[in-house]
Amino acid sequence: MEPTANRVPTVGLAPLYFFITYDSFHMEQSTLISVNKIIAQYQNKGAFYLDYNDPDMRQFFDYQLELAQVKREWYPAFYTHLEQSAQQAPTLPLTLLGARAGIHPVHTISSINWTEAKHLEATAITSIPEIAVHINQTLGFFNEQREPIGPVAHSQTYNQGNESVIQASAPIPDDLEARNIVVIYTFTQTIDDALVPAAEVVSTIRYPQNISNLKPTNVLGNNQIKVCLTRTAGDCDYSHPYPGANHVLVPIEGSMTYFGNIDLSEGKPGNANAEIYLIRVMEGGSIIGPADGFQFFNAAGVSISGKTLSWNLDWLKFNQVDFQPGDQVYYVFKVSLQVEGEAVVGFITNAPNSVAPGQTIRNTFSLPPMYILYGCLAAGTPVQLSDGTYRAIEDVQLGDWVRSARGEALCVEDLTRGTEEACLRISYRNGAGETRRLVASPGHPCKLVSGVKQAAELVPGDQLEGLMERWEVVNIEAVEETVVVHNLHLGKRSLPERQLREGSFLVAEGILVGDARMQRVVAKSREQKVPNILEQLPEAWKQDYQNYLRYGRPQ
Repeated sequence: MEPTANRVPTVGLAPLYFFITYDSFHMEQSTLISVNKIIAQYQNKGAFYLDYNDPDMRQFFDYQLELAQVKREWYPAFYTHLEQSAQQAPTLPLTLLGARAGIHPVHTISSINWTEAKHLEATAITSIPEIAVHINQTLGFFNEQREPIGPVAHSQTYNQGNESVIQASAPIPDDLEARNIVVIYTFTQTIDDALVPAAEVVSTIRYPQNISNLKPTNVLGNNQIKVCLTRTAGDCDYSHPYPGANHVLVPIEGSMTYFGNIDLSEGKPGNANAEIYLIRVMEGGSIIGPADGFQFFNAAGVSISGKTLSWNLDWLKFNQVDFQPGDQVYYVFKVSLQVEGEAVVGFITNAPNSVAPGQTIRNTFSLPPMYILYGCLAAGTPVQLSDGTYRAIEDVQLGDWVRSARGEALCVEDLTRGTEEACLRISYRNGAGETRRLVASPGHPCKLVSGVKQAAELVPGDQLEGLMERWEVVNIEAVEETVVVHNLHLGKRSLPERQLREGSFLVAEGILVGDARMQRVVAKSREQKVPNILEQLPEAWKQDYQNYLRYGRPQ
């Protein structure tokens, strides 16, 4: 057997990826006992802390590190901090590990794919907060003897600047169809001098017979799901009045049918666990869970009948979060149930995976990309039409032509209307001393001489572009009230398709700002921005990094 394991350490926001293959492994009987104890206690219950002072948890984690060839002689700083962790038992929930300014990191297995081509694949996501100096991850499949199912190939991606995705895959052995598969995911984050290890264990005998997802889905048939709050627009799959206080609402409806009857005790499923959350892609993989103490199996609209679990969570409310317009989110819905005494796990998600197109996936129902959308420019903002006249943005109509960059004209093909509770008032002046003010949502793109920034990124001194002159930002202040907002979706009749994919502009209050398309282009560019700060590596970790370069990278 030639199992492969990997770890993904991270320095600050810079990823260090491992592809490590080895020829053999050996597990002592005492280690097997400890591993089985941890699996039995924590399987299918979500992420949990690993107390390195606990002998069973220590052996469980040491075994994962051994498989990944995370050796003491190669990574002295890591093991120094790991030993110290035994004296620093964490007291915070995992969702507060590395939290900052309302950003709650996520560490989770997000999908398991058991395909009809007898192939296994698992994906896990961890956040990388800016204050972390080291991230370590392992992920693998194990059989009932706790041997890695192999050979196992790993691939990783480092997404959106603050989030790491790790994936494992393996062919299913011929004799494994009716046996228990265990997925073990471990991770550590080192913040300052505190290293905190944690893990998640998912165990499943088989897969649901059928997974049906009715909501959320791409109602309009586009390759994306748009949930619009505070606004309505023709390209929204769902629209809902804004609930206020930065809450997010999502319609959730579907069912899972199994090959046997679901085990019940006093009308409730036994040994069951369900998790639903959004992962905010743009802000460090921040997790947003349901609000108001939501418990899935106690919720109205959730029912079990024989072999079928059904749910209709009519616009489930999630916790407060400071979203920006056009934020992409990963949607993760996972349920573990006992079916005739056996654990069966199912997922519905749009989180990354790499299963070959066309293959039937049995544990996971895959969704298209999902966005949470808001409005942009305040009502009353004057927009320049193609004939040089001005009209308040709320009075612009479908089919109107507006002035764009370089004096070109673009056609209004769609309108966005809604409200916004976190607008900014931007003051700027030209060379003649004239001062103007624009009220916009924080994520609205503004064209500068040097490029494009979102409104929240502007600072005094920035040079904004108008059609014929520059405007210097002199002040930015928060608007302490709910603002009615609008945006335009501009058409492609007068610009090459390539330029429109890069975004398009309109003239509002004398300066060039983005339309709805440009808003998404800028948001996407922020997601893909991956800063490299290896030069800021703390002294204690430099030897680990050098050994990573020497031993850990794929050849």
